[in-house]
Amino acid sequence: MADVADGRAQIPQSLVEAACVVLRDTLERSNDARNATAALDLLAVDALITYAAEAAAEDCEHFAALTDDMIARLSVVAGDSGAGPR
Repeated sequence: MADVADGRAQIPQSLVEAACVVLRDTLERSNDARNATAALDLLAVDALITYAAEAAAEDCEHFAALTDDMIARLSVVAGDSGAGPR
């Protein structure tokens, strides 16, 4: 049963990592290339983060820490690209 719990704990992290990869790839493209696919890419990122939050909600005791980690990881990606608030 511990293996199942460990596997479930990895789901939010895996989904956030996938969202970070898509977001990083989107932000690193040139403006012309980004404009052509940005909407679909950002919808994919949104869906991955939504699913990650839903999966994290399965662990009520650690939900706040998991979602704080999600925000921090996405902030790093956005900050590295220079795409933060202007």
